[in-house]
Amino acid sequence: MKNKNLNEETFDKKIAVAVSGGVDSSVALALLKDEGYDPVAVFTSYFDCHQQDNLKKAMENAEFLNVPFYKIDFEKDFKEKIVKPFIEYYERGLTPNPCVWCNSKLRFSMLMDKLKSMGIEYLATGHYARIINGRLFRSRDLNKDQSYFLYNIALENIVFPLGELYKEEVYKIAGEKKLPAIIDRESQDCCILKEKNLYSFLKERVKLEKGKIMNLNGDVLGEHPGYQNFTIGQRRGIGGVGKKSYVVNIDPVKNLIVVGDKEDLCRKEVTFKIENQNIRKGEKLEAKLRSTHLPAAAIVEKLDFVNFICKISFEKPQFAPTPGQSVVLYRNREVVGGGEILK
Repeated sequence: MKNKNLNEETFDKKIAVAVSGGVDSSVALALLKDEGYDPVAVFTSYFDCHQQDNLKKAMENAEFLNVPFYKIDFEKDFKEKIVKPFIEYYERGLTPNPCVWCNSKLRFSMLMDKLKSMGIEYLATGHYARIINGRLFRSRDLNKDQSYFLYNIALENIVFPLGELYKEEVYKIAGEKKLPAIIDRESQDCCILKEKNLYSFLKERVKLEKGKIMNLNGDVLGEHPGYQNFTIGQRRGIGGVGKKSYVVNIDPVKNLIVVGDKEDLCRKEVTFKIENQNIRKGEKLEAKLRSTHLPAAAIVEKLDFVNFICKISFEKPQFAPTPGQSVVLYRNREVVGGGEILK
């Protein structure tokens, strides 16, 4: 199965594969080697000890496939570019999107620069997405599609070998090749937390103070342990308010959480920062408000390229657009824009 993302003139060039010890990156590495490329396995280290099991398995897979293995340390950069703003966003009452940051600031930028200094011009990953004629598209397997997390990366010299495959096919390839020591966690929490919950993580790093929980009428319903522990649309962890409620507003200045019904969170309009736009005012597109959100029909209402602002209007109200998260726009299956939600 020839990879469509690589041009024929690159056939004799090296290509790095970002490996994690998981089934997806391991299969991507194996496929490129089968196709006659000269791959090297690259493991990026973001934590001092949290990734040791992953590192071991990634090394075993590289050894099994007989390809060179490199470990690149990004611990300092990860703390500065990802962990620090992650904490700052929660202190501002926002909900960060660290996976989007990590892709744009580290994996497809700093890592790419590092590889070029090593004489390697191409980078492949195990992401489920496709690059066609230099443009980003959703993967063939829509259930595993990861284009939402990739909307703002530079696509030059990037390859996604799994973009045309279904997850079941990836499992089958891994089994046929007898790839060893594969980790595959279908559902993972934010890696920054290192298996802690958000409250425990933040408690070690910021001052959490108790505050009031109020309804939209201003009635005090209860007490929260710290506004940083909440996000718009959250339902769990709101105890003692008398009925099932959702967080509809976070006021960091007043240390206040406002709760309401699910209907109070539904919005037709969303305003966000412009990043990577290939859209027109008045154009009808589809938009995702979070990685698990089904694309919903929307129209581009406003484009302000001076202040880098875009506003879209959904055909039907959507649940909990969350400031700090990303909205990603699609024209059919092509990613045509996106940015951080402002309101």
